[in-house]
Amino acid sequence: MLQRFRINEDPSAKVAVEISGRASGLVSWVLTVLRLEPQIEFFVTDSEVMIRTASLSGIEHPCIPVGQIHATVCGYQRSILAFGFAILSTVGFLMSLFSGFLNGNRNEIGSDMGSAFGYLILAAISLLIYFLSKRIAISVETERMRGVAFNRSVIENVSVDMPEALRAISVVNAHVLAAHTPHPQSGTGVAPLAANNSTRRGQAARVATTSIPS
Repeated sequence: MLQRFRINEDPSAKVAVEISGRASGLVSWVLTVLRLEPQIEFFVTDSEVMIRTASLSGIEHPCIPVGQIHATVCGYQRSILAFGFAILSTVGFLMSLFSGFLNGNRNEIGSDMGSAFGYLILAAISLLIYFLSKRIAISVETERMRGVAFNRSVIENVSVDMPEALRAISVVNAHVLAAHTPHPQSGTGVAPLAANNSTRRGQAARVATTSIPS
């Protein structure tokens, strides 16, 4: 369950991305009541990415320098199992419906129509679960993939879905690119080259002067 989702696109901001939440379900609710809430936090600063995971087994808090991140990943997935149940229920609905129309026995027609209606309800529930099971993931890749995944939600009257996740990953990617971009050192580059060019021109002039025959 997503509890906080904040993005600061200001390059000078101390925290650029802040995501926190907890696992959903009855077990997580009981742990929350017992003040043993399993918490997941994802922070991005200008120098590192911090992912804190707290559960009954302990706490893990890796800090990843942005210069060691090879890739940033954002995407979503839905329950394939629910989609499969929706397809099977739809096939059952169509078969029961055709069987009822082709059957001349009124008692069997009522039974087939009842089965078709049951399959239709199962298909509708499966499709609803499929669309509600959308989970959005934001990850960074170093030697392994690390990140957070959450269901779309509404926080502070703002819908958190793929557009907001893409905004967050673009901010993370900007910090990674800035860390991988070399910064030129001040006071080097042009002046020594200009001095070398002037020295070479002076030497060439002296050579040209001494080559004139007397």
